[in-house]
Amino acid sequence: MTESNYKYHKTQLMRVHGRGGNGNGVLIEFDTIPAKCQEKITAKYGNDLHKYISKQPITKLISVDYKAANIFAGHIKAGGGHLPLDAQQVYTRQAEWLNMINLVLTDRKMLKDTLGISIKTFWEYVIDLHQGDRPVNPKLPKAYDPLRKLLAKYNSEGPVALISKKFGNQNTRKVTPKIENLIVSLYFMKQETTLVEVCRMYRDFIYNKLQVVDINTGEVFNPQEFYVKGEPFPLGESTVDFYLKRPAAQIAINKKRLNNLQWRALHRPYVQRMAPVYAFSKLTMDDRDLPFKDMTGNRPAKTYQIADVASGAIIGKAFSTDKNVELLREAFRDMFQTILCNGWGMPFEIEMERHLTAQMMGKEVDGQFEDDILTAGNLFKHVRVCLGGNAPEKRMEHIFRQKKYTFDNKRPGFQGRFYARNIANRLNTDKDKVRYAYEQIIQNDLDDINSWNNSLHPNQELYPGMSRWDVLENCQNPNLVHHATSAIMPYVGYKARETSIKRGYVQVMKNSYRLPNINILRELKTWKFDAYYIPGPEGIEKVYLYQYGKFIAEATKVIPFQEAQAEMTDADRANADKQWAYQAAFDKMVRETQGSYSVLGTARFDGFEAGETLKVVEEVVVNSTSDEFEEPDNVGFVPKKTSKRGGYKQKEGVSVVSVPNGNSIESAAQWAL
Repeated sequence: MTESNYKYHKTQLMRVHGRGGNGNGVLIEFDTIPAKCQEKITAKYGNDLHKYISKQPITKLISVDYKAANIFAGHIKAGGGHLPLDAQQVYTRQAEWLNMINLVLTDRKMLKDTLGISIKTFWEYVIDLHQGDRPVNPKLPKAYDPLRKLLAKYNSEGPVALISKKFGNQNTRKVTPKIENLIVSLYFMKQETTLVEVCRMYRDFIYNKLQVVDINTGEVFNPQEFYVKGEPFPLGESTVDFYLKRPAAQIAINKKRLNNLQWRALHRPYVQRMAPVYAFSKLTMDDRDLPFKDMTGNRPAKTYQIADVASGAIIGKAFSTDKNVELLREAFRDMFQTILCNGWGMPFEIEMERHLTAQMMGKEVDGQFEDDILTAGNLFKHVRVCLGGNAPEKRMEHIFRQKKYTFDNKRPGFQGRFYARNIANRLNTDKDKVRYAYEQIIQNDLDDINSWNNSLHPNQELYPGMSRWDVLENCQNPNLVHHATSAIMPYVGYKARETSIKRGYVQVMKNSYRLPNINILRELKTWKFDAYYIPGPEGIEKVYLYQYGKFIAEATKVIPFQEAQAEMTDADRANADKQWAYQAAFDKMVRETQGSYSVLGTARFDGFEAGETLKVVEEVVVNSTSDEFEEPDNVGFVPKKTSKRGGYKQKEGVSVVSVPNGNSIESAAQWAL
């Protein structure tokens, strides 16, 4: 009835009690309402409106049960997980209705004074009312006995008694957890056990035709413990298949049947990582076969490459026809040459597979541990060994893949996969005709690496307008350690054949190298050195010298100068000055060393005691024309015997000191004999 229609009939026959307004209701006599409206009311509330009205006080006794709502919200099903939200609402409404029934049944006076009905009528009204309850229907039983039994169970067990068995009640299952465990365990017995065999073994077991024993505990399983309602219950193939294919069972079964790498790829969750922001925070390295064939139809080119994770730039590379430790060391040399030439700090961390790298992590030699490049805490603060074959773990695998499908696949002759996901990357054997010389394959990859490094960094939001190499150069970690080159060289440098110093120079690879300070010769224990070097763009410009593992000096290359004055350049004159200065420093060192030694002589005599001071009384010059030997110009006494009695010859012009009693001594100084 519309508002205008209501106002019209109010002025006619319809009797209204109350004034209404301001949210207040009014009472209207049903018999005075227009016939059309009466039909709609009875269609909704029934013909006996007096009975309907008498029921309404019952619904007003229902109150919200927050405690029951919290119980259902926090209930965990047997198989895990919470109850669905709609089920929680239904069970909460059921609890509220049952609470109202308990309230009325415990206060019989309320039935007479408030409701004015009998107990039997009350039950009838409740059953009739809960079926029309909205918006959430409690779905209570529609008969007296089932409703009464549910109320009794609710009062004894609490709200959880209302939860349906389909939400994790184990009591009605024919396949109990114990039976399920036995089914899966039978499937575990052999690698090739089939579904049919599991069904047959289980059937034979419950009929006492097959004995099942727990290998770990020695327990013999009792078939009667697997009976259903006291009787043997064989399982069909579909039932067994259902339990074998449940996620938890499948993961456990595949763990036993697959190798570790396959199982990890299929089931094990990956960790979620963030790439570093600063260059040299972490390096990654791996090997690969270049995807191109040579003239023989083979793929001979192998490479080991090192990349920075943050920038993605490839900073170390080496190529060969064989994957070995020397290939890996060559990749490190290439990387450290770049780092040392640019004066960059040492990368903080590196990750790699154990293949080949295990030989570079240090080893025991004669009971002592010898460090190597990949000894943790030596050159790199952290060294992380990745699981072999686990491609998602290594960042280098991601870099190889991006480079492969960005640059490599653009070259003719690219050897794609037969079953690549993208058809454009699959190998077309009909067009696989392009071949390259081995050297050309290497040069092509060097060109691609250069293009890769100089292409835009994929994260332009973080590094706007910067290439991978720009990020490597300009966004390095500010906490990098700058090791001295001498500390790095024994691990990454080429070791020359054992060399020695001759005429002030060290010979390495047919080149001469001079010491930074000629006085270093004073500290040497032997003539021989261990020399290490890394060739630069101009060849071997420096060598690093070690004795017994201790760093001695950094020797620089001696550059010859043009001896002809007509052809001598300014550079030649500068090189000549360096060599003459080195020569002069050598002569000075020799003079100083020689001068530091005393000029001594000896004589055989008796009668003196240790610490006695001898006085010079006469100086005699003895001329000798003997030609038995020649003396150096600066030596006074020559220890050469001239008679059986052990006397000494004097050189002509040499001073001799005479002392009393026929004794003589070589100088006028104080002697401690």
